Amino acid sequence: MVVNDAFLAAARDDSPVGFEMETAWGHARNSALTQSPVPGIFLAGASHRLMERALPGVQHADLAACNAYRPSMDAVRALDVPTLVIGGSRDQMTGAKAGAALAKEVPGAQFVLLDAGHTIMSEAPRPTLAALTRFLEPGRLH
Repeated sequence: MVVNDAFLAAARDDSPVGFEMETAWGHARNSALTQSPVPGIFLAGASHRLMERALPGVQHADLAACNAYRPSMDAVRALDVPTLVIGGSRDQMTGAKAGAALAKEVPGAQFVLLDAGHTIMSEAPRPTLAALTRFLEPGRLH
């Protein structure tokens, strides 16, 4: 996934702006106006506080790895394992189209699109769990 140059620079400098960018782009637009599926949690605030706890350089290392990663499509197409790709319909960082395209390249992969942004597990914990549970049902994997 290509990462914005300003985002990489802010993360490299361990600037609070990097955390703000990740919080803003990591959640679906207007997520601050919606109620969290987890009672008592403000998603954007919780994400921001969690990132602030990371050691210096961690955010940049993560983003730089994402930015540099270029998978071999031959290797992706050669995968022979049960694969589930979950995408967020409101993901501002890695659009749903990218997840759907990846799933099409992996033989037999399933693609599930949830109503969430990039932080799918915190924005849509119950639908994420349901998708994983369905995928991992006994007898479905071989």
